[in-house]
Amino acid sequence: MMKRLINIASVLLLTAPLLAACASTQGQQTDTADTGAPNPAPEFTGPWAEEFRFRYGLAPDDEVREMLADEQVSDAEKQVVTDRFRNCLAGHNIAFDDFKPGGGYDFSFPDSIDNETANQLADDCSRSEGVDAVIHLYYVTRNNPNNEDLSEEIAACLVRGGLVPSGFTGEDYKKPNWAETWKVDETQQYSIESRCQQDPKHAFTQA
Repeated sequence: MMKRLINIASVLLLTAPLLAACASTQGQQTDTADTGAPNPAPEFTGPWAEEFRFRYGLAPDDEVREMLADEQVSDAEKQVVTDRFRNCLAGHNIAFDDFKPGGGYDFSFPDSIDNETANQLADDCSRSEGVDAVIHLYYVTRNNPNNEDLSEEIAACLVRGGLVPSGFTGEDYKKPNWAETWKVDETQQYSIESRCQQDPKHAFTQA
């Protein structure tokens, strides 16, 4: 996750190719992650199997594991996790409305809480309430059901959106710190990248 430490902190979920790489490197931990899971993960077999396996290892409790076991995340299940997350943050006097299309979110907090503390509390609630396990999967399985590598399309979209110059490629986009390398504006990155992740082939094209 990437955060912007401004008065309203923002979280942008990483793109599918990078998360798939993360799942591959951490796959050894998915069945025995510190979640109290009594059994190994189900035999996930669909296009997003590796990601479901990884996220299953992040599930904090049986309720969230059951959401993932069928390799689908329904609207109702997404709403349960959203409500859990909102309530957890509210307990710390942090206000959260809903996730943005694609899975990012904003939250606001009073002056009595500093940015670092607010982000840490959001991270804690994200883990404990199933956001880390569920929300990314909810969006990616809808935006890219067959788990295609869309990095080239997203890169081209970022060029169309004016975030990066014409030489930017899909391979550049796959690099973990691409935004720092290309010195893009954070506020523009969040807005433009979110649109490109949702509809990489059509965003920022002429009507």
